[in-house]
Amino acid sequence: LPVYAPYIAGTPGLDGEVHANDGTAIEARAAVIAALHDIKGRSDGQKVLGGVVELGGLTLGAGLYTSTTAMQLTSGDLILDARGNSDAVFIFRMPTTLSTSADRKVILAGGANPNNIHWSAGTAATFAARCTMQ
Repeated sequence: LPVYAPYIAGTPGLDGEVHANDGTAIEARAAVIAALHDIKGRSDGQKVLGGVVELGGLTLGAGLYTSTTAMQLTSGDLILDARGNSDAVFIFRMPTTLSTSADRKVILAGGANPNNIHWSAGTAATFAARCTMQ
């Protein structure tokens, strides 16, 4: 997961400090790699949603959601409902791409915690303008 600092610094809408190749960046990289290995190793309660999965317009409870190809958020917003459990975990895993259209949102409901929402795209993630992901 190497990152070239000018690409980060030139990102429109980026707020906060840029850490590239320093201690904070190295720790963050290690945490991301550990989380990705954890996500890829999970299978308990897996819900296979099929080929290219449209998440727009769905309301989903906690769980591990996988696709055999790609996931997209293009035809509506996605609601993640923790049903009162702030420890609920949502994992979205796809072997290829995650993409959105403009103005799409992931809406948290029922006490869903943004720290418990994990996205793992195998090849690329593309977010259109004004898209809000958790």
